[in-house]
Amino acid sequence: MLQANLDLSKAGTLMLVTRTNVLLGASRVFARANFTSQRKLFVKFAGENGIDDGGLTKEFLRLLVKEISQSCLFEGSDEYKMLALDSESEWTCN
Repeated sequence: MLQANLDLSKAGTLMLVTRTNVLLGASRVFARANFTSQRKLFVKFAGENGIDDGGLTKEFLRLLVKEISQSCLFEGSDEYKMLALDSESEWTCN
């Protein structure tokens, strides 16, 4: 079970992201040298009040998946998307 691998003895990872660019905010946090996927995520949306008791993390992940699926990383119709394999492309979709 994934939850058994979480390190709950230490502080979690705080993510401050904007709703308009979740992918960029996530990529910055995930690129941190001290980031580990074994710590619990705590999400704060910029300009919003709220304490993350799980709901904000779920909303963040929902928005992240939506943004990734609409990015240049995938191609095709909304019903059938495939990974876009372009060795010349940057993942940031410039």
